[in-house]
Amino acid sequence: MVRLNIFSFFRRRGELSAGGTKQNEDERRQVRPQVALAIQHFLANIGLGMSMGHSAVLLPQVQHDDSGLDVDNDTASWIASVYMLVSPVGFFLGGMLLEKIGRRNGVLLGQLIYIVGWTLIATAQSAVMLICGRVFDGIGVGIIGSSGAILFDEMAHPRLRVTVLCLSSSFLSSGVLLMSSIGTYMNWRTAAALAVVPSVVQILIVVFLVMESPTYFVKKNKLNQAEKSLFWLWGNHQAKVKQELDDLVTRIHTQKAETIEDRDQHDICWKFSKIISNSKEYIQPYILKSFFIIHIFNLLQIPCGLGLLTTYTVDMLNAIQRNEPVISGYDATIIISALKVVFLLISAYILYRVGRRPIAIISGIGSSLPAIAISVLLYIQDGDNKIMSANDEAWVNFSLVLVYVIMNTLGFYCLTYTMIGEMLPAKVRGFLFGYILALNYLVGGGVTKAYPSMVDAFQMKGLFLMFGISNVICTLFVFIFLPETFGRTLEEIEDYFHEPNLTWFGRRKISSDSVRL
Repeated sequence: MVRLNIFSFFRRRGELSAGGTKQNEDERRQVRPQVALAIQHFLANIGLGMSMGHSAVLLPQVQHDDSGLDVDNDTASWIASVYMLVSPVGFFLGGMLLEKIGRRNGVLLGQLIYIVGWTLIATAQSAVMLICGRVFDGIGVGIIGSSGAILFDEMAHPRLRVTVLCLSSSFLSSGVLLMSSIGTYMNWRTAAALAVVPSVVQILIVVFLVMESPTYFVKKNKLNQAEKSLFWLWGNHQAKVKQELDDLVTRIHTQKAETIEDRDQHDICWKFSKIISNSKEYIQPYILKSFFIIHIFNLLQIPCGLGLLTTYTVDMLNAIQRNEPVISGYDATIIISALKVVFLLISAYILYRVGRRPIAIISGIGSSLPAIAISVLLYIQDGDNKIMSANDEAWVNFSLVLVYVIMNTLGFYCLTYTMIGEMLPAKVRGFLFGYILALNYLVGGGVTKAYPSMVDAFQMKGLFLMFGISNVICTLFVFIFLPETFGRTLEEIEDYFHEPNLTWFGRRKISSDSVRL
């Protein structure tokens, strides 16, 4: 029954064209390939979430004396952060490999590296092996992310693509929840061993149920394989297969011809001139404006604290509950992960009903208030004039953390990647998305590595004060700069950035003949 319901859902999605009208029977893509593409994409996100959530359950266990490993605070911060620091290397390698070995093989290679990483962690006899395992995990995730995204984008139905991208964050948080649950009740080695299960399942699906992208085959001039791949996508609709194959051949051959022509004309200085010409595309005002807004919005999310709380959940919750924990850090990790999954699903629904600006502003205010309240309460309770018992303080702080997680997830977290796809112009979206993602990982990894030093310098009350102030700053940035994209086409959004205003309120100065958002 579940299987029939899943296929019915995808069949209904497949019957609609991008314009919302019902397609003819011979224009529908096959259901099973779309389901296979979506499931393997979800499995990749679950695996990513398990890697992100592993530090929260791993570090408290390996730092105990009976773990057999010598892990101090500095080493623990390397174990937690190196995964994010090396992920951009994986994204870079994946970007190069997908044109050499294909999108499908890139996913398989990334998963094999990923499995090697988990194997090193599960069998680690020293902190060095743990760090090496996390390095392999980070590189593997980067390769899977870059290759898998292209594989999915090139073959998924447009309507399915939107749905899957909206649900991706929920599956990523489901991976964090899954790892939190496993790591709470099992040894960290067992948790690492079980983390390879989504990878193994994805490998099986990709090997037996997913074909290589026809775009890759056409680029390699393997037209027979490209035709087979298109038949896999469309079924026995020969006219549609021939039409799409002809379109692919024409488009790719045109691109190659332009490249060869440029090379013939410039010869010696061809590479240099291409770099200059490409760079000019990225410094156009409308591109810089959209890039500036979305890039700063993404970077401001890092000191807002949700990533740190995900990595160091047990440590942070134990700290704010003092010596009177009302709930163990491990159980709290499960609760927080479950809340993130639930409210990501709710936010995905809200995004179809409410504008981006209102939900971002509400999220920012709702995140800053509980973070500042925790800081103030910790400061008061550290003094001589305490206003509540230790037990009451622990309950209040834990409740405030839950409110903080809910409000941050509801807006800021879900909009971080959604807005990239909506706001960046189409012709530079691929490169700039990769750049923003890579820098987010680098900065996030750096902040994660600095966590022990920040706790020593600011204590937990100072850290939550930083979270609160960062959320206020991000909210002000959203209020001033972030445009409203709800209900607008990508073309209308791009037209908005062609106008002279930088701030959202400057749009009121645009003439009535101009495109408004």
